[in-house]
Amino acid sequence: MHKHDYTGAQVVRMRRQLRVERAERLWLYRLLAVSLIICAVLTGTLLAVAQTAGML
Repeated sequence: MHKHDYTGAQVVRMRRQLRVERAERLWLYRLLAVSLIICAVLTGTLLAVAQTAGML
């Protein structure tokens, strides 16, 4: 019988930590995507307003 480096509790803790880190990264990507979309929408709106103002 060989000796394990980690106890069961440590393995569970490590797995939970990994899951938390993955969730945080996913949230970060989602936030980045949302901010990019908002920037694109704002830019489009500003361009449309500028064109309309130029026509008037």
